[in-house]
Amino acid sequence: MGKEAVPDLPLNDRPSLDLAQREILDIYQASPVGTGKILKNQAQWRAYAEKADAVAQGYREYIEELFTPKEPEKPPKKWWQFWK
Repeated sequence: MGKEAVPDLPLNDRPSLDLAQREILDIYQASPVGTGKILKNQAQWRAYAEKADAVAQGYREYIEELFTPKEPEKPPKKWWQFWK
C-alpha cells in the first residue's frame, strides 16, 4: 500500500498582510504601537503556519511508514557459517 494509504491533506495558502510602503507609513504615523502589534501578529501567524505544515508532513510520513511493507531483518552471518 505505502504511498497510496497516505491521505492528501492540502493546506490553504498562507494568509499574509500585503501592504504598500505608503500604507505602512500611514499606519505607523497613526499608531506606532498598533504597527508593532500588527507585525507581532504577523510573525505569530507565520510561525503557526510553519507548525501546521510540519505537523501535516509528519502525519503523512507516519502513515506512509505504517503501510509500507518492511523486509525482514536477516541475522548477521558468523564466519564459520559463511556457506548458509
